[in-house]
Amino acid sequence: MKIILRTFLLLVATALPVTAASPARMRPAFLPNTPPAEKAISVYTPADVLGIVATRSDRLPKDHPYRVNGFTAGLKANWPGAKTGTSIDAMLLIPVNAPEDTDRGEIGSVWRNLLYILQRVMDVTDTDKADAVIRVFDAQTDPKKKARAAYFAASAFQDLLDPRLLMCQTHSLDDVTEIRSVDTTDEQLVMETVRRATIRFIEWQLEEIGFEINPTWGQLDEAAHCAALKQWLTTNESLIVTKCAETRAKPGWKAQDAGISPFDARW
Repeated sequence: MKIILRTFLLLVATALPVTAASPARMRPAFLPNTPPAEKAISVYTPADVLGIVATRSDRLPKDHPYRVNGFTAGLKANWPGAKTGTSIDAMLLIPVNAPEDTDRGEIGSVWRNLLYILQRVMDVTDTDKADAVIRVFDAQTDPKKKARAAYFAASAFQDLLDPRLLMCQTHSLDDVTEIRSVDTTDEQLVMETVRRATIRFIEWQLEEIGFEINPTWGQLDEAAHCAALKQWLTTNESLIVTKCAETRAKPGWKAQDAGISPFDARW
């Protein structure tokens, strides 16, 4: 189920992600350059970090500090920005502020790399990570940019189980834009509205943390279903906080490992 959910989140505004085993892909124009081998990790900017993690490692010279220092482990140990939550803001704003006509698949791949950075590089608490995502979401006034931030918050919710990230999704419950999504019955691509896909995501996540979904909602039309779900989320916000905490406290619970979706190098 978690794999399906991750796939859904990437499809809501993207094409299917490309794995590290796939052929090299041209780097999107909005993505920062790969930092050169002469630049020490200790002076990397957040843009450098996103740029290097989003680069196929087999395209780097053997003396590149990212390779020499153990890839993301070296970033976590040697990059001062790994201990500062605002580094996340700076990296997240890069895909959020990408030009409006940017390919959705490219943005989705960069989001995937950002989740990887949150897990493997950032040496801050999960609350600090969620705070950064929320700051970026709250700061957006352009609807399309806010939607991009909301999609990232949805994916980050699976890793962090911070209820604020789930509540960001109510922003999309009025969006009737048609997008590609995944029919979980047979895992085929389908076209549906953003709000329909968002309903399914929220309800899946509520079930994952122990809630039972009201069976009468499925008998409503899409607009009424959205209204009922939004009202329920508002009424039960404190209980959602409790359920998230209980789920995180369960023995053996851990976030699904984030994948990576790198591009070719560009200096």
